[in-house]
Amino acid sequence: MYDVTMDTELSFSEKIDRLLTIGVETLGLPYGFLSQIDVADLDAETGTQTIAQAVGDHELLQPGSEAPLSQAYCRKTIQSEDVLTIQNALEAGWGDDPAYETFELESYIGGRVEVDDELYGTFCFASDDPKASSFTRDERTLVQVLSKWAGYELTQERTRRELESQRDDRKQAQEQLRRIIDLVPDLIFAKNREGEYLLANEATAAAYGQDPEAVEGRTEPELIPEASQSDSFREDDLAVIESGEPKFIPEEKLTTADGETRILQTRKIPYTVPGSGEDAVLGYARDVTELKEYEAQLETQRDNLELINKVVRHDIRNDLQLVLAYAETVQPYVEPEGESYIEQVLEAAREAVEITEVARDVTDVMLQSTVDLHPKNIRAVLTEVINAAQSSNENAVVTVDGPLPDVEVLADDMLGSVFRNLLKNAINHNDKTVPAVTVAAERDENTVVVRVADNGPGVRAEHKRAIFQEGIGFDSEGTGLGLYLVQTLVDRYDGTVSVEDNEPTGAVFVVEIPVSE
Repeated sequence: MYDVTMDTELSFSEKIDRLLTIGVETLGLPYGFLSQIDVADLDAETGTQTIAQAVGDHELLQPGSEAPLSQAYCRKTIQSEDVLTIQNALEAGWGDDPAYETFELESYIGGRVEVDDELYGTFCFASDDPKASSFTRDERTLVQVLSKWAGYELTQERTRRELESQRDDRKQAQEQLRRIIDLVPDLIFAKNREGEYLLANEATAAAYGQDPEAVEGRTEPELIPEASQSDSFREDDLAVIESGEPKFIPEEKLTTADGETRILQTRKIPYTVPGSGEDAVLGYARDVTELKEYEAQLETQRDNLELINKVVRHDIRNDLQLVLAYAETVQPYVEPEGESYIEQVLEAAREAVEITEVARDVTDVMLQSTVDLHPKNIRAVLTEVINAAQSSNENAVVTVDGPLPDVEVLADDMLGSVFRNLLKNAINHNDKTVPAVTVAAERDENTVVVRVADNGPGVRAEHKRAIFQEGIGFDSEGTGLGLYLVQTLVDRYDGTVSVEDNEPTGAVFVVEIPVSE
């Protein structure tokens, strides 16, 4: 029996079969079986008995056979602290028992089998004939030991299956993780202290012109053609391992297998290898080559825009101011028939100056890489803008409806451009002899609402949304930059701007900006 249980080459099923055979041969009983019992109610003796393994030719005691627990001898076995023995079933009063009526076993001996201190079933031997003599102490001990060994083997088998299941689950999880990291377009890798790749996803391997299996287990000097890059990577790896602190490398170069230089943005963190516990580094690198090229292109465009802005601000604006000055100087000397022409020159020059002012503001907004929002007093800003509009437009009437709220909004120094452009549009795009503009402002609970109303032609319904887009404007003669600038700035302040109909004619531009907390 010891040789059977210690034989590592035997399977679990083979060991149980050998133990049953030993019992059958030793006890002189033709049937041996291991049952698995599912108890519904032990006191009521309800449940199911299933034969797990068996030797002998009893038709009801074959592997897979089932019987109600109430019709099984084993229902008594599992309630006994010792082995259950029946030398002669009829003489022992089993004649009317459902177990005897079902199986017709005259002699029986069985022991309780437990796995992890819980009932599994029974280990039993039986015969159709009565036993000539009662079961001896040695026979009872044998069945008791066989039952214990069966429980031990079942425990071992359960443990083995659990370990196999855990290994399968772990393997499946590793394979799934591998598929995931191989789908990631960025480089994911792990290296030990010696610089060997413990892990390399497909993106990492592709950079070296290899597959992951060919990269793992090798060091960077074996993979990277550029020695200086390998040394730099190695230095960062060791710094992370030694310090135990993550490291972010905003920009580093990698020469790929095809000789192309790529720019990577890399993050490395300390990592402990499961199982061995050795120190390693885990890395994640994103190819930002195209991003860096785009940033360089934007920087060039920014430089060009700054140059254009300087030309517009100084050269063109100065020349236009000179045109205005000369035109105003010669205006008294122009013959009556030429006055309309000089007025056209003056009007065009003034509009051009205004365009350069708007273009300047738009360019300033576009060139700002960061925005410094701070409290701005809405009354002070509106008062300054209204006064300037009144003084520069003698033919227009600009009025204020009610007191302006003395409250601060969160904006920047470009806030005045919002209302300056709305007033210009209200006056310049007005079809009345005397343009009339009314400015009103009030504070709601969390915002300031400013309304700029005019008596002009108004805005057609289909244009009310598009009018704030770049290049749209009121009409084909304008640039559309003014209202585009208004929308851009109001968005920056986390506000809203819209246009409504005025009564009886005209438009009302409504600006709503959150107050500064």
